[in-house]
Amino acid sequence: MKKISHVLIIETPSGSRFVTLEFDDYSLGRGSQNSLIIKDSEVSRYHATIIREKNLNSKENQFWIYDGNLQGKKSTNGLRLDGERVFKHLLKHKDVIYLGTKVQLLYYQVLFEKLPLLYSLKKRQCFYEKSIDKSETLTYEPTIISLPILSASV
Repeated sequence: MKKISHVLIIETPSGSRFVTLEFDDYSLGRGSQNSLIIKDSEVSRYHATIIREKNLNSKENQFWIYDGNLQGKKSTNGLRLDGERVFKHLLKHKDVIYLGTKVQLLYYQVLFEKLPLLYSLKKRQCFYEKSIDKSETLTYEPTIISLPILSASV
């Protein structure tokens, strides 16, 4: 069985960040105590939480995103998927979740052996930034991923 990596790209007006989801939980928000700090005025101090769970049928890891923190406090500007506000969502390949109106979370499932290719693409895009197309396409079995330009900092 091939190992799948879970990748989150955080896009803000000031830049993007590439994160491989390796831990059981992540907190996202403006506050300095979060594991993923997002500096944006529309992002709450504790905007969202991502939790890893094991799928009992397939034994594969899956990630859920929740609006707000684990104590039940919801974010001010919410999570949106396909224009609809969501409070809990099982992340699926190519999901785009909005935090407020300006911050996007792009979620991908990538074959583990293709991660170095994604990292090298990110470095090349950062280095050349304006001199390449708005997206690059990587092919792997059996999916095609289109990735946005990634800048060096968020």
